[in-house]
Amino acid sequence: MKNKSKCKLKHRTRIFISLGMAFVLAIIVMSIQIYFGYTNAYESGVDGYMVKVFGLEIYALIKSGDVYLGTSIGKNMGILCIVFMGVSVAIEECITKIHCK
Repeated sequence: MKNKSKCKLKHRTRIFISLGMAFVLAIIVMSIQIYFGYTNAYESGVDGYMVKVFGLEIYALIKSGDVYLGTSIGKNMGILCIVFMGVSVAIEECITKIHCK
């Protein structure tokens, strides 16, 4: 018998919530990595620095005088968001299957 209190949300609603949470999490992870990328670039003083998340280059820093100019690599950021969203939906589906048997 299904536990109706745990399975109240419609499938589509659960998916949208899962996708939204994954998108926000991906943005937070990328923002933190970019922050630490700037920190590392300024500490090391290199001419160029690539910010990576799980080996995927998401942001390029190039030294211009005394400051670093950043350029996002949108394609790779999009790929990272898609991966986060896919994993999130897979986890949500597994949890739903376990709780709503």
